[in-house]
Amino acid sequence: MRSSISFVSLFFVFVLGCVGEHAKGDDAGSGSQESPVEPDWLATPYVSRIAVDASHVYFVAGGGAELSRSPIAGGAAEALYTVPSDGTSFDMIDALVVGANDIVFVVDGYDTDTQAQTRTLYALAKAGGSPRMLASSQDSRAYLGVTIDGDYVYFTSFTSLVRVPLAGGTSQFVGESPESVQYWAFSPTVVGDKIVWAESQSLFAIAKGSSSREGMRLAYVPGSGKIIGSDAVLVVALSSQIDFLGLASKFIEVDPTTGLLGPVVDVGTTFDDAAVTADAVWAATSTGLVRVPRAGGAPEQVTTVRSLSIAAGSEAVFVGTEDGITRVKLQ
Repeated sequence: MRSSISFVSLFFVFVLGCVGEHAKGDDAGSGSQESPVEPDWLATPYVSRIAVDASHVYFVAGGGAELSRSPIAGGAAEALYTVPSDGTSFDMIDALVVGANDIVFVVDGYDTDTQAQTRTLYALAKAGGSPRMLASSQDSRAYLGVTIDGDYVYFTSFTSLVRVPLAGGTSQFVGESPESVQYWAFSPTVVGDKIVWAESQSLFAIAKGSSSREGMRLAYVPGSGKIIGSDAVLVVALSSQIDFLGLASKFIEVDPTTGLLGPVVDVGTTFDDAAVTADAVWAATSTGLVRVPRAGGAPEQVTTVRSLSIAAGSEAVFVGTEDGITRVKLQ
């Protein structure tokens, strides 16, 4: 009997040991499969605009009136600027880009005295201080695209490409499409020694410092285009609506030297904002964040929370939502 009990005991020890090892293996496996999505990276209401540099995430929240930043490694948010309000106007920040030393943004507002819409371009030093007004317009089509290159801010104004010194000064007309087609210009992007912008179904380019001021058509694209990123190629979001007034649902890659087009990629849903990393386009949609491989493959639903804005850093993608910022680590 004693030997029988010993045998049973040894059997149970063996089984429990196997179960324990299996559980350890499961734990290790689950650890290696840790989700890259951090939905509660930063809690703040309604993040409508977002931008990233090497050290910080910059964002617009609070109904579009509050500009703040948070360390990219995590930490408390720091308020940078709040759009003044007299209680009768509803001015908000409508565009946001960051350069080496400055934050550039556009305030979209309404002048109650003249009953006219106003759009004002500002620069704010990262080191602190008050915003510097760079340009202002009562044209709702002004500053629909803004980018920083060296000591200048380039922006689109109706059908034209314009630049203004970051330090402040006189705006200078740089170029426009050769036909002067009355479509809105979008998304100026620096590519080497030239500036490329989108206008309806065309991409135009002009060399920096050119005296001709007439843009060269780089490519036709199958839809109203808006440049959403550039590395070796331009990544262009496509909308079926004229002047890019509608949401995009596709994108295409364009060689910035030859103008050759890649295949049209369908995201599977409409999106209003997007970011580009080396291997994917990330689309902020009403049903969450969607990742689309640039090399081909099915779109992947990454989150299911409505996404309002997005920006890509070197190690993560940051997504603005109604409740804050979600961080998605790049793998």
